[in-house]
Amino acid sequence: GVVKSDQAIQVSYAGRALQSRQGYFWKVLVTANDGSVAESPVASWSMGILDSSEWQAKWIGLEDNPADDSY
Repeated sequence: GVVKSDQAIQVSYAGRALQSRQGYFWKVLVTANDGSVAESPVASWSMGILDSSEWQAKWIGLEDNPADDSY
């Protein structure tokens, strides 16, 4: 959406809630006081896991395997 501000950096996101593991795209249009417009290229990012309850993991590895030292 449009953010009317005199800030050029660190403008807080105020859109819909972002979701875990989703890809998003953004670009910036800046309108100067004289009416000229500058546009950024489209960029993207992927969200990580936002809630620890979504994290499901197990350790992977070998079962206990006693060393064979008979050699």
